[in-house]
Amino acid sequence: YQRRATCLDALSHAIESYWSVKSNDESREYAEKAIRLFVENKKGYISNEPQANRGMLLASYYGGKAINITSTTSAHAMCYNITMNCSTAHGHSVAVCLAQIWKYMNAHNERVNDKRGRDHVLKTLDALGVLLGGKDSRDGAAIFSSLMDEFGLFAPKADAKQVKEFVKSVNPEKLLTNPTVLEENDVEEIYNRVFGINA
Repeated sequence: YQRRATCLDALSHAIESYWSVKSNDESREYAEKAIRLFVENKKGYISNEPQANRGMLLASYYGGKAINITSTTSAHAMCYNITMNCSTAHGHSVAVCLAQIWKYMNAHNERVNDKRGRDHVLKTLDALGVLLGGKDSRDGAAIFSSLMDEFGLFAPKADAKQVKEFVKSVNPEKLLTNPTVLEENDVEEIYNRVFGINA
């Protein structure tokens, strides 16, 4: 479980850094290396193969270098409530948030935080989908979500009252580094999707 959770945290670092409004050529180069290394080494790492362990360690390293430049975005901002209240490891928590955030952004991207504009954001999301082995952003979101099933990660549980409290404690500054605008109602909807509320 910890191997699955920690490698998903590394991948989430890379994805969030890549789509961050603070991304630049250097951070994206690191993030891209991390994503490619994750894809190449995922199966071997879960099987505890030495060479794949080394590859995943490098994925984590490059994801860390990327996030050191850009900082995290919405998935990390929202995940801490889950880790503290739902008996999930950090990487598990951030991954379930990122999966729903990515799907949400594919459908709600009219307003963006990135000064480079909406076209830049959409191209960035599509590029991430390609890096994960798909043809566009929707494929990327589906591939990322499928990792939850592949790794056998359970869906965390919380009720509507807890979600209201979670929304209040999300760091709003981290939402501003997200490529698309996420306001309180968006955060609540994403949490509801994570927990299967009103599904």
